[in-house]
Amino acid sequence: MVSSSTAPLVLLDGDLTVVAASASFFSTFQINPIGATGEPLFSLGDGEWDLPRLRSLLTATLSGAADVKAYELEIRNSQLGKRCLVLNAHLLSFGDGSQLRLLLGLADVTDAKAAEKLKDDLLREKAIPVTGGPAPRRQQPADHCQRHPAERPQNPVRRDPHPPDGRP
Repeated sequence: MVSSSTAPLVLLDGDLTVVAASASFFSTFQINPIGATGEPLFSLGDGEWDLPRLRSLLTATLSGAADVKAYELEIRNSQLGKRCLVLNAHLLSFGDGSQLRLLLGLADVTDAKAAEKLKDDLLREKAIPVTGGPAPRRQQPADHCQRHPAERPQNPVRRDPHPPDGRP
């Protein structure tokens, strides 16, 4: 089942050794599938998976102390360069719990992040007038309820209808 997945998946045992991996894992991260089964995850590829943070996360997940959902991690691959990944790890327990397995799902979001940064840069560039002056002021909503909570004034100025000097 893992090997036929279209998503990059790796099934690890309690020692974080590869039990199975999807073809998409091997192709996405340019890892030779021959001999990968039975090898520690951290020895795959050029050692890009041998990261203290990753080891700590997976060990904590195996012990039940952590649940990894949408964790961003950066790896450096000699062929692919720097890659930004989103990891999900789920502890699987069979029978009496003596056979622990960890299902690791990975998504390479490098290209999506680069596209988002390019879009943000272009929007920022369009917001700055050609004259080099300040960007046009954004019109503030008339009603504070329409603003994001962080934009609402913390202490709005309130006018006392009966000031001490008696003027309206």
